[in-house]
Amino acid sequence: HPDASELRGLALTHACQSLTKANGCKFHANLMRQKASPAGVPVHPEVLDIEEFSSLCRSKELCPFYYARELQAEAEILFVPYNYLIDAKSRNALGLSGGRDILIFDEAHNVQSVCTEAVSLEISTTGLAQ
Repeated sequence: HPDASELRGLALTHACQSLTKANGCKFHANLMRQKASPAGVPVHPEVLDIEEFSSLCRSKELCPFYYARELQAEAEILFVPYNYLIDAKSRNALGLSGGRDILIFDEAHNVQSVCTEAVSLEISTTGLAQ
């Protein structure tokens, strides 16, 4: 979406969620229409880099975020940051189970701290008193 694509981080996430929830994003709506059609979501025959994928989505007026999520269901190889695999919420949101999959951690020098962070929480003294 032209307005949302100018944002970053949580502002982008919130804008995108608001637009899709209110059916205000034609890119998401187009993708959902294609998903519901007998042909389903189109799968591109070639491997695309991020710029090519974004360009393809713009030309077909499809949401690149939700399109990528639809395509991952059929993918044989996924490249994701390892913290997405370690954090249960991120893993579940992406529909990743890791069951019998082969996982390769590249640049994994921070894995220990990411694992610790994933299972840690902070409680203030006020929160503890409640």
